[in-house]
Amino acid sequence: MARRKPTAPPGRGGEGGAGARQLLPVALDTYWQVHREIAEDLAPFGLSTTQYLVLVRLAGGRHEAGMRQLAQSGRHDAATMTAIVDGLTRRGWVVRRRSAVDRRRVVVRLTPRGRRTHQLATRRLILRWRRALRSFAGAEQLQLLGLLLRLLEALQESGGAGVAPGRRGGSP
Repeated sequence: MARRKPTAPPGRGGEGGAGARQLLPVALDTYWQVHREIAEDLAPFGLSTTQYLVLVRLAGGRHEAGMRQLAQSGRHDAATMTAIVDGLTRRGWVVRRRSAVDRRRVVVRLTPRGRRTHQLATRRLILRWRRALRSFAGAEQLQLLGLLLRLLEALQESGGAGVAPGRRGGSP
């Protein structure tokens, strides 16, 4: 895929959105390329990207989370997360149980097999990222990380503040 070269530096928010017009197609291309490559790397493990994200959430911290937490962190509704966790349970990567603190609450826990699958899949993904980032100096990698984190935060803060189809400027 050919790389797009910006014709001018991306503008700040107050410059009429010229930066957004240039960044959006690149962001979409990047999203689909990253998604495709992650899917390729996870395929040998029989994992979907969504399932892998659940393993990532569970591998951090206490190795267990409530269904609601998993659904919110994965930006899925409860029914979708139930189906995702069902698939992980069938593979022996997670188990469900009632919370010892609140018996009404169901928690999902990573199994030793799930932990190992997570570690192996993560190792494979990191190898690809290292190859992709090898042309970036260490300082550039840190700068990219900082910029992506700022972008993610800004997108999360503006979530749902999109413009309705057929409307301009978001005003009624």
